[in-house]
Amino acid sequence: MPAVPKTFSSKDKKYLKYVRRQCLVHPFRDNVDSHHLIARGMGRGSKSSDYCAVGLCRECHQHLHYVGLIKFEKDMQINLWYEAWKSVLKYIDEGGTVIGYEVTE
Repeated sequence: MPAVPKTFSSKDKKYLKYVRRQCLVHPFRDNVDSHHLIARGMGRGSKSSDYCAVGLCRECHQHLHYVGLIKFEKDMQINLWYEAWKSVLKYIDEGGTVIGYEVTE
């Protein structure tokens, strides 16, 4: 049976640390930020999931905010949503735990 959500927490510091290991576009650059594909907002009530984040070096992160998601993806020939999905799967495969999800049989 597939994983069934019990309670879902959208905040995961361990996952964000994992995402910041390398930039998706320039893998050997330092100063990697976690870019949330869904805006997190400025207030305490932000509900955006950390599992929708990707790692981008500071230069790529600033460029994305300057030109927008669609142009950035076209320029860099990358699909950030697909990369975010692959990142979560790789994180789980490497032993990471997605908070709030359990595998039940």
